Amino acid sequence: MALQQRYLLKVLECLVFDLLMLQKSCDGSSGIAGEMAIRLTEGEWMDNYFVFQDIVSLRLNIRNDNDFDLYVRMGLTGGTDNTQLVYTEPIIIPAFTSWDEQEFQLDNLYYTRLFGDTPIPLVFDDISEITFFHNTSLSYFGETVNGDLKISVIGIGAILSSNENSINNL
Repeated sequence: MALQQRYLLKVLECLVFDLLMLQKSCDGSSGIAGEMAIRLTEGEWMDNYFVFQDIVSLRLNIRNDNDFDLYVRMGLTGGTDNTQLVYTEPIIIPAFTSWDEQEFQLDNLYYTRLFGDTPIPLVFDDISEITFFHNTSLSYFGETVNGDLKISVIGIGAILSSNENSINNL
């Protein structure tokens, strides 16, 4: 099944069943239990995000029930040397915000390379890990905090030409 169709089906599944796709409850301790990060390393989330040139972003809904603002970043690992990229400017979700649709662009201008030498566009061609995390600083890791990171509907943003103006053509 084509990448676009898989993501579209996942989005429709979430809309129909009102699913909370990803959640991480952090206890503030050192280590993985306290780090506010959700790592996706398997299955349908790993792929070549430029196999279709009209995919321009990953869209998701984020909820912040915490008493602090979330600084949500997306990290990508890929390439032959596991290059790590981080979305340079965080998406800020104010404290006590209901579901809020956000978008991470898939364009090398939005990313900072923190580790490795693979050119940014080539990392997009071979993603082995996607991480969503809270960190006020430019880092590949989530901050150690006491709180929750909640993400619902994950989908793609795509550019449709005038000949592809219906959902049936994705």
